[in-house]
Amino acid sequence: MDARSPGLLHTILRDNWSRVKENVLSRLPTAVKAAAETAVEKALRCRTDEMGFAQFRCLECNATHKVHFSCKSRFCPSCGRARAQEAAANAQGRLLNVEHRHLTFSVPAELRPFFFEHRELLSIVAKAAALTTLHAVGTRCRAHAPVPGVMATVHTYGRDLNFHVHVHVLCTAGGLRADNV
Repeated sequence: MDARSPGLLHTILRDNWSRVKENVLSRLPTAVKAAAETAVEKALRCRTDEMGFAQFRCLECNATHKVHFSCKSRFCPSCGRARAQEAAANAQGRLLNVEHRHLTFSVPAELRPFFFEHRELLSIVAKAAALTTLHAVGTRCRAHAPVPGVMATVHTYGRDLNFHVHVHVLCTAGGLRADNV
């Protein structure tokens, strides 16, 4: 048996998903419904016999230990955290070894329903945040405008789990001069 007990979000999903599933799915854009349903169902099976497991037997005491497989889904409360940490470590390895600034750009509440229905346009939000950052840095020193390193990541939900499109931007504290000097 796995030593891990399910977290609060997993417990809420497990205890309520079958009752609220149709209501929740009816509120999502058509393009997202199937993916959302698959993600929740996968998270509910995470670290259960249904997801699969490996069983080990101790040669000394003959006790058996079952290790359940995880779903590795970004949506899963436990696997998502692990995937986010992996992504952060991967991004950290690609960053220049210089000081960075963290900026956050938020889409106004009035535009969020539009992006909720047209998620294919979310890349435009990231590009706009990156271009805005480049422009802002370029206006700080007009004679020899530096070109900073910029990495933008779109997030679609806030801490309160409401749809809240925002972009996290990492920007180098300095940059290369555009005139190559």
